[in-house]
Order: sequence, then structure tokens, then C-alpha cells
Amino acid sequence: MFDTVDIYKSFGPLVIEYDQAQSRVNAQYDHWQKQLASEFVVFLNVSHKVSLLKQGQLVLQDLRYKFQKDWLFHEQVGSDYESLEEAIDKRTILMTSQITSITKMIQEAFSDLSDDIEKAKSKWVKDKPIGNKVTQSAALSNLFSFENTFNTLFTRVQDIVHAANFLNFDYSLDLDLSDEMEEINELRSVWTSISELSKSLDKLGQQKWKDVTLLSLRRSLEDILTSSRSMPIAVRQYSSFEDIQENIKSLLRSITVLKGLKNDAVKKSHWDIIFMQLALKPAPDNLRLHDVFQLNIASNVKFLKTVIERAQSEDVINTSLAAIEKSWNERAFELFQYSPKYRIVKGWTELFNHCTDDLNSLSSMKLSPYFESFEKRVSSLEEQLNTIYALLDTWIDVQRQWVYLAGVFDKNEEIKRLLPIESTRFTNTTSEFFTLLKPVYKSLLVMEILSIRDMQAVLIRISDTLKSVVKSLMGYLEKQREQWPRFYFIEDVYRYF
Repeated sequence: MFDTVDIYKSFGPLVIEYDQAQSRVNAQYDHWQKQLASEFVVFLNVSHKVSLLKQGQLVLQDLRYKFQKDWLFHEQVGSDYESLEEAIDKRTILMTSQITSITKMIQEAFSDLSDDIEKAKSKWVKDKPIGNKVTQSAALSNLFSFENTFNTLFTRVQDIVHAANFLNFDYSLDLDLSDEMEEINELRSVWTSISELSKSLDKLGQQKWKDVTLLSLRRSLEDILTSSRSMPIAVRQYSSFEDIQENIKSLLRSITVLKGLKNDAVKKSHWDIIFMQLALKPAPDNLRLHDVFQLNIASNVKFLKTVIERAQSEDVINTSLAAIEKSWNERAFELFQYSPKYRIVKGWTELFNHCTDDLNSLSSMKLSPYFESFEKRVSSLEEQLNTIYALLDTWIDVQRQWVYLAGVFDKNEEIKRLLPIESTRFTNTTSEFFTLLKPVYKSLLVMEILSIRDMQAVLIRISDTLKSVVKSLMGYLEKQREQWPRFYFIEDVYRYF
């Protein structure tokens, strides 16, 4: 009804006008036609069938469709298709004529591929990373290398199988790599898990040894061990995983030894001994927990305990030696005012007792098997104390003689008059004696006497002079006894000094 130029229809007295409806129907029909043409164009652009392309192009031409600049006309497609068919025919003829050579090439390719696969599988069995001597980075790198190798072989398998199927070539070779690829994926999962545990240990190992607290260390190791136990069974069944888990357990069992190594008695020299024995190199200056972990503590407990025992014994020696050194560096002479003009030393017994006790302690140190480290210090201090003892021994003898003669000459003018030479010698010797002791009286430190030049020789000379004066005095008193018999009841007071 709408495909006409009329715009109304009469039914007797009834007239129906449909000009507006006719316009709308025509517009909708035109829209459908354009949409269909556009969709058909898209279909033709992706179609590789030349005949359909030709028919479709003719339909579009009848519809007066305006072709785009990039339109691919069926004449061009047909020409290219004919060229392709011609090339395929030539290749087919060539392959047919050389089927024997091609078959031989495929057989050789199968043989080479089979050999390469066999070699790769054998190498995989031999070198796959499942031992405890492989680092995580090396294991993952190894897996990546094998994966590339098997992927390359898999691509070659696909190519040669496709060629064999195309030529209907019959083959019966084992070219399956699925088991190896599956194992690679499993091991990658294992080593990735191990790597996570190792990263946790490495992070823990970055602590400086001096900052490590054993309680915190134990807690961290237990957390890492708990994390390892929560991993999948497929991961935990591998020996590589069991090795790192055992390493964590071993570190936990080594806490007792680590406690000994944390002792303040263990010095840098002891760490050098440990590292030279177990790592063949000196201990790092900036020692970290990671360096200690690498010493394989669990396997070297006996040696490490020996070093700890040595360190503790040496610490006892060092502490005793330091106490003796400190004691003598601080020890001072005790003086008292003998006369308005002179002060003399008292407390000799204490000085001699300390000196004797410390010399005995130094001698006992020599009996220790660890004395070698302190030999120079002990020998030096022993030499100093022996020198001090000898000086004090001579000094007390000089002081005893001087006190006796001072009581004679300073309080008896008659003696001075009767023994002028001895009196003068005593006065000069007194001056020399107290001049020698001025540095000591100034600092009062006992060790100061070691810095006085030729003190022992001077004291011996003074002692000899005083003995000579005493001898002259004794001779004078003996003469007096002979002249005055009543003097015989007077004892030789000097012998009490």
C-alpha cells in the first residue's frame, strides 16, 4: 500500500490519508538499506573468498555504493590469489619430486631432536638444583636456563611434528617434555619459598653483632621456623627445603654457644682466631650476625667452646693484671713529719707485702696455658715491681741508718765537736738523700721512683757513706768504753734499726 505515489484511499464515504505514515515507512526502509550495506561492506573486507567478494562488489555497485580509497577490489584479490595458488602448486610439485630427500631430512631432524632432548633430560637429572650446596639465586637462574632450553626444544618438536603430519610421515619417538617442565615449575615454587626464608635470615643477619640480643634472636628464628612449617607439603618434601629448615633449627640449637660468644671476654683477637680457623680469613672489623651464621656453629661447637674458655681465662688474667697495674699506678707513699725539717716514709710493711703478693700473682699467671698473650705486659710489670722492691729495700736500710745517725748528730753537739769529719759527712749525705727524694715527695706516687735516674746507685752510695759514719761512731764509742768501764752496760742501739 505504501509503495505508490498516492497519499490517500477512499472507501465509499470514508477517506484514509496516509501520506505521513508513508514518509516514515520510506525513511525507515532507507535507514535499513544503508545499515545493511555498511554491514555487508565490513563482511566483505574480512572475507577471503574471492567469489563472494566479486558478488558482493557487484551488489554494492548496483546500489551505487561509494567505495572508499582503501577498498580492496575483487580483481586485485583474485590476481593475488591466483599467484598464491600458482606458487603453492610449484612448491607442491617441487616437494613431490624431492619427497625422498625431504623424508630423509625429517628423519635426520627427528634423530637430532631426539638426541638433544635426551641430552637435555640427562643434564636435567644431573644438574637440577635439589642439593644443599646450591644458593637460591643460582638455583633460580639454573631453573630459568633449563626452562629456556626445554621451551626451545618444545618449539622444535611442534615444528617437526607439524611437518611430519603434513607429509604423513610415521614416527614413534618419545618427544614428551611435560614431566620435566612440571618438575621445573615445582622446583621454582620450592626455591621461591626457600628464597623467602633466606631473605628473612639475611635480613636478620644484617644486624651488627654488638647489637644482637639473644632473646630477640631466638624469637626471630622461631618465627621463621614456624613460617617454614606452614608452607605447602609439595614444597616441604624437597631436600633443599629440608636443608634450610634444618639450618634454622641448627641456629636455634646454637644459641648456647652464641651466648658464650656474646661474652665481653671474647675480643677481636679471639674472633680473628675463630675466623682464621673456620673461614681462613681475619674477622671483619664490622662484624655482623650473618658473618657468625656462616661459621657453621653447630659443627664446630667443640672448637668454639675452646675459644670461649680461652677468652674467659684470658679475661681473668687481664682483669687481675689490670688491677695490679691500677693499684701500683695509684699507690702513694705515706709520710710522717720526723722533724720540723724532714719528712720520712712509713708503712713499709704494707708496701713490701703488696709488692710480694703482686709478684707472686704475676708468677702464677705464667703457669696459665694462655699466658702467651700477656707475656710482654707481665714481664714488664714484673720487672718494674722487682725494681721497686729492690729500691724500697735499699731505701728502708738507708732511712734506718739515717734515723739512727740523725738522733746522734742532730741532738748532741758534743758528738759533732768530737767527730767533726763524720758530722760533716752526715750533713752532706743528708742533703744528698733528701734531694734525691724531692720528686717522690712532690708526687708521692710509688711508681715515680722508677723515673728517678740512677736512684739505686745513689742509694747504695748513700748507704755506704752512712755505714762508714756509723762505723766511725762505733769506734769512738768503743774507745769510750775502754776509758770508762761503766759504759759497758750501754748496748749497741744501732742493731735495733
